[in-house]
Parts: sequence; C-alpha cells; structure tokens
Amino acid sequence: MNKAIIRRTDYTLPYPFTITSGEGVCNAFPRHIHQSVTFGLVVAGEREIIAGLEKSTAGPNDLFVIDSYIPHQCRVGLTAPCHYFILNIPKGRLTTLLTSCGESLPEAWGIGIQIINDPVLAAQFQSFCTHCLDDEGSEVPPDPIAVQKVLTSFARYCRPFKAHPQAIDPRIITAYEYIQNHFQAQFTLGDLAAQAGMTAFHFNRLFAKSYGIPPHALLLQLRTKKAQELMFSDYTDPCGVGLELGFYDQSHFIRNFKKHVGTTPLHFFRARRGKK
Repeated sequence: MNKAIIRRTDYTLPYPFTITSGEGVCNAFPRHIHQSVTFGLVVAGEREIIAGLEKSTAGPNDLFVIDSYIPHQCRVGLTAPCHYFILNIPKGRLTTLLTSCGESLPEAWGIGIQIINDPVLAAQFQSFCTHCLDDEGSEVPPDPIAVQKVLTSFARYCRPFKAHPQAIDPRIITAYEYIQNHFQAQFTLGDLAAQAGMTAFHFNRLFAKSYGIPPHALLLQLRTKKAQELMFSDYTDPCGVGLELGFYDQSHFIRNFKKHVGTTPLHFFRARRGKK
C-alpha cells in the first residue's frame, strides 16, 4: 500500500503564504475552516469539497478556490490516490496584493467555493508550486512576480463579490480568539462556556452556528497545524510534539494528525526531510 507524501513550505516575504503538495493521498478530511484563502490544483485523482448541502468536485487539471472561514469537508482519492497542490494566503494580504495590481474589490468581498478549468493557469500554478517546494527553506519565493501573476489570474476568474458577513455574539468572538491564542493549554468546553457566561450546551451550539465547527474541532485543527509548523523547524521528535501541544497521548495525536493531514506524523516528518 502506497503511503501519502505531504510536503509544505512557508514564505514570509513579500507577504506570508504557504504551499502544500500531496501525492498518493486517500483521506476524508473532517469538517474544518481555513483562516486564509485557499487556491488549489488537482493533478491526479479527484477532490470533493462539501459545504452544507453543496458539493463540488475537482478532477484532474481542475483548479479550485475556497474562501476563508467557509466550513467544509474534503474527500480525496475516492477512485484513485490524489495528487494536488495548494496555496494558502491570508485574506487581508490577498486584498492588498490584488488592489495594488489594479483589481477593484468591494469593501467586504468573498469568492465562495469555485472550480476553474483553465489548462494554461493550471500549468503555471503547478510550475510555480513545484519551484517553491524545491526551494524550501528560503523566506523569499524563487519568483515573487509569479505569485502576483498566479493570484491575480485566480482572482479574475473568481470575480469577487460583495460579502454579507453574519453578526457574531461578542462572547463567541472572544472565545474563538482565546482558543486561537491558547490552543496549547489545557481547558474544557465548560471553562470556555463559563467565561462566556453560558451553559456548555448553549455555548457549543452557538459557537458551531457562528463558525461552522464546534470549539473542540477548532482546537484540534489548530494543534495539528502547529504540529506541522514545528516539524518544519529543527524539531527531532515527530510524535513527542503532540504531547507538547496538549494531545492526551501519542495515539491521540497520531490519529488526529492523520485525519487532518492525510498521513502520519512520522511519515510527514520523513518526507519533509527527503527521507524514504
């Protein structure tokens, strides 16, 4: 049985963004949200994106876009192992980039979830992502101008529209920010509910209604993301990192890591360092 290979590289200049590639991936990723805008390409296999009652499928050579904070599930490798590339960039940085390139955007804008079929853009995107992954370790991408070209091409296809964000209870926003800033700490649903002055049941329901996922799911997502970041550094214990991030034990960490990333921490760690 082939093991999935996940690679990732982070850039900080001229603005932060992340490139991720997956090869041989067969996984049903749980319901989650991205705090950034996601641009992606399916090279082989299929990627099914489910948001509420809507389902979109990207096949070979299809590009896809997922706006930030849209709760969704992804299923990849339904008929054959999936090979894909993904670029994530904070929406604020994307807005700055697009306006500097002459794009006219509404004050609050969205792009939803979209599937794009453009062989030329797909080839450009794959080439750009491949060069970035081959150049990992640098703070500056190998071709900064290519970043602008790729993202503006995506944006023009997407035709950004005026968004109407829902009003969220300030207590829920405070709880969300607390989880973001303290996800490595140990706290319970009851602790968060007490801070918000609600019962645990009411808090959990209102949080999930506001952000599309319950607080515990967000907590696991943030811990798993941080685990990936630590493995990009000089960290040498791919399984011990889970205990530092608040997972109950090693098996709990491995199970959740594989669910959210598509491979085990050890295999991710080895692929990151070019080991077989």
